[in-house]
Amino acid sequence: MTAGGNDERRRPPGPRRLALILAMFVAGVVVGLVLVAWPHARGGSATSSTAGPAGLRLVRLTTTPGAVSDGKQTLAVLQDGRMPHGAARATVMTDENCAPDAQGYSHCLNDVRLADGSVLHLRHNHRMSMVPCLSPGEEVIVEEA
Repeated sequence: MTAGGNDERRRPPGPRRLALILAMFVAGVVVGLVLVAWPHARGGSATSSTAGPAGLRLVRLTTTPGAVSDGKQTLAVLQDGRMPHGAARATVMTDENCAPDAQGYSHCLNDVRLADGSVLHLRHNHRMSMVPCLSPGEEVIVEEA
């Protein structure tokens, strides 16, 4: 105590201050969760598909009919067209047949145009909650899986 009788020690925060601190903590957690979930809410995924050169989505092409995209890579089954040699830039032209089956998988049909003008016809098997569709106008990098 000081000569004036005032106690200079800090007092514990009162109930109103504790409630304010708790409310600020909860708000911070909620904002953090929203920021983490935001790409999923837009139909994308923060971790879906590795990026190719120039940050474009990398689409790995296969001829295995049951190949399915997952949260780590985008796989597409080459239905028609010539497999490119190495990585090639392409523009998605179509996205059809997107309705999911009974197990929740979409079997989208996509046409993509390569820089040389050739067109690849693809089937993109995926769960929309994990990997978004290939969107018309989207620029991608395609390469053999």
